[in-house]
Amino acid sequence: MKRTYSVKFYCKKSAVLKDGTAPVEVSLIYNGERLQWQLPRKCRPELFSKDEDLQAYCTTIKNRLNKIHTNLEINNEVITAYRIKDIFLNGNEHKSYTIQNLFDDGLRVKKAERRAISTYRKYELVADRFCPRTGLNPNMEAGRVTVTDVLNFKSGAESEHSPVTVFKELKHLKYFFKIAFESGKIKSNPFATYKIKAVALEKPYLEYSEVLKLKTKLIASDRLDKARDLFLFLCFSGLEWADLVNLKKEDIKKNSIGQLYIKKPRVKTNIEYVSVLYEDAVDLWDFYKGELPIVSPQKFNKNIKDVAKLVGIDKEISSLTARHTYACYLLNQKKLPIDVVSKMLGHNSTIQTKHYAKMFAETVFEANKGRETPKRRGYSYMEYIEDKKMLDAFESMFNL
Repeated sequence: MKRTYSVKFYCKKSAVLKDGTAPVEVSLIYNGERLQWQLPRKCRPELFSKDEDLQAYCTTIKNRLNKIHTNLEINNEVITAYRIKDIFLNGNEHKSYTIQNLFDDGLRVKKAERRAISTYRKYELVADRFCPRTGLNPNMEAGRVTVTDVLNFKSGAESEHSPVTVFKELKHLKYFFKIAFESGKIKSNPFATYKIKAVALEKPYLEYSEVLKLKTKLIASDRLDKARDLFLFLCFSGLEWADLVNLKKEDIKKNSIGQLYIKKPRVKTNIEYVSVLYEDAVDLWDFYKGELPIVSPQKFNKNIKDVAKLVGIDKEISSLTARHTYACYLLNQKKLPIDVVSKMLGHNSTIQTKHYAKMFAETVFEANKGRETPKRRGYSYMEYIEDKKMLDAFESMFNL
């Protein structure tokens, strides 16, 4: 495919300074991509085309840019207007763009997004694990990474993690190559020929009857009893673990009708949520005098799994299970509209909330109460079956 390339120079009247001069600008166009930047020279716009020294200077600049473009073509490297300008200004024509550079750049962009530290750390872990799993050298050119290397990374992840975690790690890895490809640092993206297969992210939750069972169970172990209390607080406040850890006494407010609530931006996304604390959460908050027995998330998730076994709940539960339970509780028990629940959870849109919109089994049974198929008066279905058997036998006896 034919590529367009041109270099032009301008001294615009619209950019005239107080002394009557304007900066000289270079315009570089490659394959429809245009970049402009100022050169360290000034001139009166009306004299620009007549100034021989300045024209000779512009010719020198053009020759340098042409040489960079030609060298990139000869070496069969990625060519973009941005790349030509970068080499011209920074003189890094012969520097190889390595796998390490690819991850460093991606992490720099991700850090600038100001996401939660925990989110940034997930990308950092993928960057750390890529070379050990694939056997590639971090100093190898990033453009030489192939789909085979991606599959090797996937294979290594599968030996260590669940399918859901593998899916997330591949998405994070794809992010790094997308950033490098779109900025022209690599010529091809290994993910162009590999589609990540989505994994159904099961969001377990507790039925209301299971929550009641959890509430009423006598637990002798202080460690497990506190884990149960924390889980119940999450069930009736909807907080994520990071938001719970950062919760302070002054964050609990009371509205004009006496409801306690929390109104804060989420730690993970910085989106504001409004969590109404229901009676059980208020009781626990008062019981612990605003100082909940916080432990590490790893300890909590281990403890709450032990609680589930003790109580007889046959589900793989964690702190996230409590948040999902809260959403289902609002939709099923409180009958709140989904847009209200979305605001209480701190979601961007109701599309996210729909993942939590599971229906309690009790809700299904309640909705069907009184809607059973009416029986025939004085004649049951089983009686009909018996009569049909007798009729069939009679017809068979007389060959009817």
